[in-house]
Amino acid sequence: MPARPITAWHTAAAVLAGLVALAACSGGDDAASVTAPAPATLDVAASASGSTTATRPPPTTVAPSTTVAPPPPTAAPAPTVPPTTVPPTTIPPPPPTEPPPPPPAPCSVLAVGDSVGQDMFNNEFGASLANVGCHLAAATGARGITMQEGASYLARARDIPANVVVVVLGYHNAVSQTRSGTFPALIDGVMEAAGDRIVVWSLPGRTSDCGASFTNAVAVEGQLVLEATGRWPNLVPVDYASVIDAHPEYSQNRCPHLVNSGSRAVGAWLADEVRRIVDTSG
Repeated sequence: MPARPITAWHTAAAVLAGLVALAACSGGDDAASVTAPAPATLDVAASASGSTTATRPPPTTVAPSTTVAPPPPTAAPAPTVPPTTVPPTTIPPPPPTEPPPPPPAPCSVLAVGDSVGQDMFNNEFGASLANVGCHLAAATGARGITMQEGASYLARARDIPANVVVVVLGYHNAVSQTRSGTFPALIDGVMEAAGDRIVVWSLPGRTSDCGASFTNAVAVEGQLVLEATGRWPNLVPVDYASVIDAHPEYSQNRCPHLVNSGSRAVGAWLADEVRRIVDTSG
């Protein structure tokens, strides 16, 4: 029969028996009072397996540390750099605006003329004045009138609102009135009828087919009008004679009259002179 294995229980029993025997040998009551040590407690596994399991001590529990870790070192703040200020882009001021030119001076025209003047007035003289900013308020006179009659026409138009008078007179009776010496007084009569307006006087001229007597007479008349400016500061002569001398094609060959295109061209020239005189008269 095979030997039975020694179990932990058998070992404990043997140890206990040995201790009892030792106590009996020592004798006396003292021996009986010896208290046997408590048997060792062994964890016996199921007998069927025959294995022995030792009891492990419970795991050691380490209390959590209450020490707070020091904060990480604080880095030194970066030096404060003031923000770079970019000056705003300065927009240069616009160039100074030149003041607008002053409005043109008032220019309202009253015209008086004999046959030469009538040809001019009837060939777009009003339109020529309008082109330079002037206004033809009225045109008076008639073909074949004398200087005295021209002054009378002008006097009757005294109430017409105009600041300029254009005079185209002196062709009728040019020879007789220069020979008689009455022409300066005739000039004065026209100037009196014009009042205090600016008087633009077209100096008489002749075409190339005019005779010597008439040519000489209109030259004298022109000189006498120039001299009259000393008596009449509002009298401004303009050199019509030089214009038609430079343009013989304007002539009708019927002294001293012009073709319509010539009268129109001379009228445009005279309108320019009116505008210039008004502007420079302040």
